[in-house]
Amino acid sequence: MKIYFTVLFLMSISLSSVYAQVTSIPALQQTYSNYFQLNREYVHLHLNKTKIAPKENIWFSAYVYDLRTNLPNPTTTNLNVALFNEDGQQIDYKTIFINNGFGNGYFSLTEKKLSPGSYYILASTNYMKNFREDLTFIQDFQLLGNKEEKSRDKQKIKYDLQFLPESGHLLANVANNVGVKLIDQNGKGVFFYNAQILNNNDEKINSFKSNKFGISKFIINPKVSETYKIQLKTEYGDTIQKNLQKPDSKGLILKTNNFLTDQLALSLETNKESLPTIRNKNYFLTITQNQHIKGIQLQFNHSTTYNTIINREELFPGTNTITVFNENFQPILERLIFNPIHIKRKSITAEISDSLIDSLVVKIHSEQQIDTIQRMSISTLPAKTKSYAPSHNMLSSFFLKPYISSTIEEGSYYFKNANERRKLFDLDLLLLTQGWSSYNWKNVFNFKPKENFQHEIGFTLSGKLLDASNNENQLFITSKTSSLLEILELKDSANFTLNHLFLKDSSNVYLGLFNKNLNKIKKSSYTVSVLPFKKKSSLNISKKTKVNTNQNQSLSIDFKTFIQSTEALDTVVIRGEKKQEIDDRHSNFSDVTIVDEQMARQYHYITDYIATQNFEVRRTMGDVIINSRRSATIHGSRQTRIILDGVPLEGNTVMIYNLLTSQVESISINKSGIGYGVFGGNGVIEIITKTDYENTKSKNNKFFEYLATNGFSKDKKFYQPKYSSYHTNLFEKYGVIDWQPSIIIDKENPETTFKFPNTLTEKIKLYIEGMSADGYLISEEIILQP
Repeated sequence: MKIYFTVLFLMSISLSSVYAQVTSIPALQQTYSNYFQLNREYVHLHLNKTKIAPKENIWFSAYVYDLRTNLPNPTTTNLNVALFNEDGQQIDYKTIFINNGFGNGYFSLTEKKLSPGSYYILASTNYMKNFREDLTFIQDFQLLGNKEEKSRDKQKIKYDLQFLPESGHLLANVANNVGVKLIDQNGKGVFFYNAQILNNNDEKINSFKSNKFGISKFIINPKVSETYKIQLKTEYGDTIQKNLQKPDSKGLILKTNNFLTDQLALSLETNKESLPTIRNKNYFLTITQNQHIKGIQLQFNHSTTYNTIINREELFPGTNTITVFNENFQPILERLIFNPIHIKRKSITAEISDSLIDSLVVKIHSEQQIDTIQRMSISTLPAKTKSYAPSHNMLSSFFLKPYISSTIEEGSYYFKNANERRKLFDLDLLLLTQGWSSYNWKNVFNFKPKENFQHEIGFTLSGKLLDASNNENQLFITSKTSSLLEILELKDSANFTLNHLFLKDSSNVYLGLFNKNLNKIKKSSYTVSVLPFKKKSSLNISKKTKVNTNQNQSLSIDFKTFIQSTEALDTVVIRGEKKQEIDDRHSNFSDVTIVDEQMARQYHYITDYIATQNFEVRRTMGDVIINSRRSATIHGSRQTRIILDGVPLEGNTVMIYNLLTSQVESISINKSGIGYGVFGGNGVIEIITKTDYENTKSKNNKFFEYLATNGFSKDKKFYQPKYSSYHTNLFEKYGVIDWQPSIIIDKENPETTFKFPNTLTEKIKLYIEGMSADGYLISEEIILQP
């Protein structure tokens, strides 16, 4: 059956203020679409693990998705990620740079000297404040320690037994589907069994048991004169009994059958007592998802049941919201269902391609054709790990969570590649017990989102020159660590502003006045600020937040000798930090090369090396010209911009004419010129010499120095902790082998490899999350045996 609105019914009906201004099908369609006009940013963080041993840190990759287009969100740049303790106090804050929906970062837990306990990572954007729905991403993790942990079965449990009729109403004299949910005081599901429905005479009408999340359902045809109760046993041996709510004597219910292969069966039912009052009245059944809406008009004539079959091809892929409106366009019934066909998911395979003495090489390959670039993050852990239990994977974060107002326990379970039929049954149970969707119709009808908060795109540097002079009319602003280079004409104003800057946190920004007549830079005084500031907030640790808390239920774990003293890592870390320090002086969009002895012997002059990087290098008497081999810029020039120790060589490259490669510490090549505006059209080459960088501060007497205390977080390369042994039960459960924040494959290169230390672990497990440029999502758990 095709579902669409075919007839326009205009009504002059006085509606309640809650659903004002919706008096026709076109008005309903327009109002609903308008509510989704602005771009909601949905975020997923992939953490390398969720149970952290002492002396370990935590790494993550960030993915941002646009559900309107089912594509990576192109407008998100600044992702604010905050770390909170179990009291809701903010401990750390970072702004992660998001490029085409992807970014990565880390939190140094060892530097904070945190106590064992629960911690929360929250990711959000400024633009999310425009919406009434809570779009923030939150994931807890457990910092383990040398203390005894309490297991849940030894705590006093407070049970909450809920009965949730399908579509929200229990109707007398009709067979009703009723969802059942048993949770504890933290909102976690509690398994139960031997559940019985008893009537007034304690006669058993039906029996059932729950799934592992404490969710089940039963069918009952209730009578107004009867009282019903449900009695059950919990997994902890407790017996619970509760009366079922009284049914409505009149009304309407919606029933679904979502287990047909290619179809969805819907049944709108009433009883004989209600039929005279609803006969020949118009009802409207809609199916919605994000900004999309379709539906049909229906009427009850002489039958108490209206049945319809909808082909799955007519449904939206993923979560659909089915709503029934009365003749006044007021929503009266709602049910969420999941359509598994055509969801944008791609599969990845992995295999060990090479096993070396000290390392393993893993090959990643796409099972399906790749048309665009795919980015993935991969956490490699022992197969017996107990340290990886995120609330959601990529698919549940984007295909399920946005539509549900309550917290989902183990959302990732519903999208794992195992026991497909069981998972779809459990997913339907989950949606049966959710009631109304997260998009409240009162909000849809009355509170169209307004763009009161703008997208934060990079950072804004603004300031004022305090001792302006007519002779110096150009302001030179540079930062090596942020690849910032700007020359501003001050003209008649001493105020200046630079918008949308890629500025790294804790960058040194240098400002100097340039006198064009004397070709000199003069130091001056300024007031300078960088916006937006780091945000300080608190987190309300509610029951909803605690549902997926990774509480450690082991009674006693000794981590004292699990990881060797951090002093044993000094040599490795110092080397890594030295390279990181050099990387930080170059642009994130550049390929950085650190000059070593072999490179210095191979290329006498640094220009010899540049010539091998697809640049045209012409040496003349006393000068050198470096041009891009790409098409010329709009100005007709092909000359590549050269930056030597942070200073641009404006049309005068004589300073690198005889520069020996052995005198260079590092060189970065940015062929696209991204990050340099109009100055980078033909590419940018940054050269840092060994002697000049060491003496930077002594040569900065011509510049005003400003330390930016906010900016994009500097990334840090993952390093494996130095465990005392790889052959212990503790390592099998809580150790980490590797973290890859950004693995890329594309149409030309559909497979790639990565290498990590060989811990001689019997089996290892890859937790892979990813997203392609055309919006396909990746979520895999793959076990490998070296």
